[in-house]
Amino acid sequence: MGRDYRFLIGRQFLADGGLYFVQGLSTGDSPPVIEAGLSPDDPPSHRFSIGDVIRGLLVEEEIELFNPNYLSAR
Repeated sequence: MGRDYRFLIGRQFLADGGLYFVQGLSTGDSPPVIEAGLSPDDPPSHRFSIGDVIRGLLVEEEIELFNPNYLSAR
């Protein structure tokens, strides 16, 4: 089951108590390994498993707030 994890490149994630940037994907390994660094401009200095990166992804969430309508509430 081949999966394409290139969508992770450029994303930030938390691991080992630090904030890392996904800079590359080592496709020759099975399973694939994420290459990451502490800055998006520096060469990759760490390697992580796909699972560690996905669990540590920073999620940007958009929250919409609506004014309550007490007349239509039951």
